[in-house]
Amino acid sequence: MYDGSGALVRRLSVGQGYIAGEALEAHEGIYVSFSAGTLNGGETFDVRATADSDTSGFLAAAGLNTFFQGDSALTIGVRAEFESDPARLAAARGGEGIDNDNLLRMADIARQNLAGLDDLTAQEYFRRMTFSVGQAVSVRESRLAGLENVRQQLFLQRDVVSGVDMNEESAKLLMFERMFQAMSRFIATQDRAMQSLLEIVR
Repeated sequence: MYDGSGALVRRLSVGQGYIAGEALEAHEGIYVSFSAGTLNGGETFDVRATADSDTSGFLAAAGLNTFFQGDSALTIGVRAEFESDPARLAAARGGEGIDNDNLLRMADIARQNLAGLDDLTAQEYFRRMTFSVGQAVSVRESRLAGLENVRQQLFLQRDVVSGVDMNEESAKLLMFERMFQAMSRFIATQDRAMQSLLEIVR
């Protein structure tokens, strides 16, 4: 891309991989995009843009696009000339600059009911939106805690049904071992007694 004097400003790649309609920054906030189609060598187009489109000062007089700059939530900010020279702000309605009527009028906007905000003031709408978001988060956190409790209970029930208590099983095993030893001694004693009776009979 070339500026009005013919100097190269930027090269744009719109070949393979370009998505139709995607905005490409040409230079200092000027963006261009191309629809689906084919670009041929030698084709040209002009983009007419001026550095200051409000040369008459009408927009500033009407209160449009005066205090802020940027085109998205990431780039919005107070205009540099106001940051460097706050005296540029027209806080007074009169030419003498001895009142603050303009500031009071701007502050009064916060107390006006706006149709676009369900006939609420900006502060009331923000408060309602914040409350509804907080309430939704709280409800979801409560549901998550309830589901976590249910999960823990299910795990406990599973362990009760299928789990094995090693201490209890070890005690049972020891008891069976003692019973086996006692039974083997009983049988051995009975066998000796039988042998003794047989010897007496002979």
